[in-house]
Amino acid sequence: MATDYDYDLNPPKLTRQKDLDTCWACCMSALLAANLSAKQASEADLIKKYATTPTGGIVMNKLKEVADDFNYLYNGFGTVSDARSILTDRFIIDRLRRNGMLMAAWRVYDPNEPNAVFFHAQLVWGVVYMSNQEVGTDRALLHVMNPATAQYGLYPLFMVYRPENMPVFTCWPKSSST
Repeated sequence: MATDYDYDLNPPKLTRQKDLDTCWACCMSALLAANLSAKQASEADLIKKYATTPTGGIVMNKLKEVADDFNYLYNGFGTVSDARSILTDRFIIDRLRRNGMLMAAWRVYDPNEPNAVFFHAQLVWGVVYMSNQEVGTDRALLHVMNPATAQYGLYPLFMVYRPENMPVFTCWPKSSST
């Protein structure tokens, strides 16, 4: 499955989220550690300061505040076309090369609540392709650390058959090259 265009960093430490809705805090804590960020925070500290639900969940505006507080850059996406206009395999590889790992959160669609924005955050540490023909397409696969399972996996940049499960948020450390 390897191509000449694949790009991987060393994988991050495997970590498991403490509660159903704390993927964002688990990933942010792991991201800060993996990128050797000047400010560090545990999952528990992040939940205590930023969570907006009793189960440790967070709303998108508060997630942007977390990124700002830790001197991270971010993109928030409201529509599939917004996400596709910025979030490409090339964009992710560029962030990985210049800034280190990044966190990405994909919308999780609930047909019972179609207007609600639920998401699942994962740590991204690489981009791989099934073939050279997939370079520059939405079919890029991302190497991720999934805090729900504490496992490494491959996750599609965009869901081909479920476009509503799109990326809604990404963040990465600032650096002198951005």
